[in-house]
Amino acid sequence: MAEARTIDSADLTNAVPGAVTATLPNGDLVVAREKLIEFSTYLRDKAGYDYLSNVTGVDYLGYKGRTEADRFEVVYHVFSTRQGGGPVTMHVRAPASDPSVPSVISVWPGTDLQEREIWDLYGIRFPGHPNLRRILLWEGFDGHPMRKDWKEAYFEDDKKPFKSRHPDGHHTWAETRTPWAHNVAYASDFDPQEWLQPATQFRTGDQRRGWTKWSRRRHEDRAHCGQHGAAASEHSWRLSHARGPGRRNHHRAGAGDGLPAPQS
Repeated sequence: MAEARTIDSADLTNAVPGAVTATLPNGDLVVAREKLIEFSTYLRDKAGYDYLSNVTGVDYLGYKGRTEADRFEVVYHVFSTRQGGGPVTMHVRAPASDPSVPSVISVWPGTDLQEREIWDLYGIRFPGHPNLRRILLWEGFDGHPMRKDWKEAYFEDDKKPFKSRHPDGHHTWAETRTPWAHNVAYASDFDPQEWLQPATQFRTGDQRRGWTKWSRRRHEDRAHCGQHGAAASEHSWRLSHARGPGRRNHHRAGAGDGLPAPQS
């Protein structure tokens, strides 16, 4: 099994001059879009990051600290299948006036459909993509519905989140809004940080065999009832409950159980 890889962000920052413009507090890298292909090629060929797991788009319209110059962002997560470990996460930013990021399909072909989805929903173009068409919506659809300023059929404000739905200006979890949010009592010795899921209980071999026999008898009883009517149905029902799953009793219809045998 491959040893987990430890990422040295300093090495990646200096790998391709001018490619990494910033390192975020969580270790993610902000990559200049004009250097994206060169840096991605380095990650794949030199650093061993051969697997791109997902690509997503973000619209930061109205977010504090973001302007029209860096409104849009495309985020990439790439892994090394040979060395293991966590991903290298890249953020590539684009202005509202030119929402485009070079396609990395030539480096990681798996980005094909994901870039199409971002184009469809966010309107971010990917120059170099061989088939940049909509993938969820139809050609000719008006706009890109994941943009913050896309107008719905009955839009309420110029941009999302709408005040009528989010009066605080941001999304709030339904669990937080409910009046019973904190109306939960736990045992005094319960610590959610220490809780472990109980081991799954499985039937033993004998129990499974007993259950199979009981299920087969129920099937036979039902087939018998279908041939002999309501009296046999009542008789079989009482017998089945007397037997129960896994019980070792050997009742037969009309043999010592005080019930009349069904007539053939």
